[in-house]
Amino acid sequence: MTDTSVHDPLRTLGGTRRAFVVPDLKILYISVAKNACTTIKWLVSELAGEDPTQFHLGAGPYVTKDEGIHVRSRWQRTPVLNQIPADVRTAISPDNGWFVFGVVRDPRPRLFSAWQNKFLMRNPAYIQWRDEPWYPRVPQTAQDIVEDFAKFVDLLHMRPGAPVLDDAHFQPQVPYLAEDVVPYSAIYEIGTLGSMRADLEAHVRARGYAGAVRLGKSNDTPLRARADVFGAPVHERVDAYFHEDLERFGELWDFSRLDSVPPWSDDALSGLRAQIALSERICDLIALVKETRAGVSTKRQESLEHLRLQLDQLRAENRRLRHQVNDPLWKRAARPVVRRVRSRLHR
Repeated sequence: MTDTSVHDPLRTLGGTRRAFVVPDLKILYISVAKNACTTIKWLVSELAGEDPTQFHLGAGPYVTKDEGIHVRSRWQRTPVLNQIPADVRTAISPDNGWFVFGVVRDPRPRLFSAWQNKFLMRNPAYIQWRDEPWYPRVPQTAQDIVEDFAKFVDLLHMRPGAPVLDDAHFQPQVPYLAEDVVPYSAIYEIGTLGSMRADLEAHVRARGYAGAVRLGKSNDTPLRARADVFGAPVHERVDAYFHEDLERFGELWDFSRLDSVPPWSDDALSGLRAQIALSERICDLIALVKETRAGVSTKRQESLEHLRLQLDQLRAENRRLRHQVNDPLWKRAARPVVRRVRSRLHR
């Protein structure tokens, strides 16, 4: 029996939402969360000819308009790997003129960025964790942030299988890149996005694409990771948790560069608290929308039940009248009345 995965390795990724295929331009992008994926997805959507209006947000758990790009089901012209013919999928390779790429990032600032965006800043999609003991406070000082991040790292260390960590934003990057089956043209470090854009532009220009190839800006975390966030034992625990990333790509990252990041200013902390307040308000409004929808649904259900009851009553009355009409005694009693009515009609 032939192992089809040998000849069609990308088949093993199935319908993963992380794969974005643009067949006409021979592009395959493998997305990794918190690695400029919002910016890159918008770029890929433009190259694929997606209608940007289809990513407009409704009442979903989002803070910015850009986040609609992450709803994979809204992509109409950019299939996942199991939605393309097998002969196209097996041909995906730089050897066949494809541009296959991904992006990696130092897992230490990546983790701090994800924690800041999802928990510290009260992302509505993660608000269900707010009663957990490790959930961060609204910070009054920089030390509050350092301490609360350390609590989350304790969770990584003590309970690596905790449900909250079953999320791509808090997991190692190496498994998501799937280098054993994806034939990459290049894997870029996040600091070299300019080179990635230039390489991608050269590729699509060679295939006749004349449109813009631009990277937007998406800054969802106002505070840069600093060295003092990773004091002992935080640094050691984060390195242990992300050992796969560090073993594979560690030479790309110089942790000492965090030493040069300046302290967070009072203005930065004030701005952060303002964003937290806005996010909490958005959470309140989303909860109100859900409550209103539930109320409307309940009223609709009550109305339907009332209408069903009335319909059952009318059907019962109809059956009673039909039975009565077919009753011989009723027919004999009704004959004189029918004759009088007919007589009047024929005068």
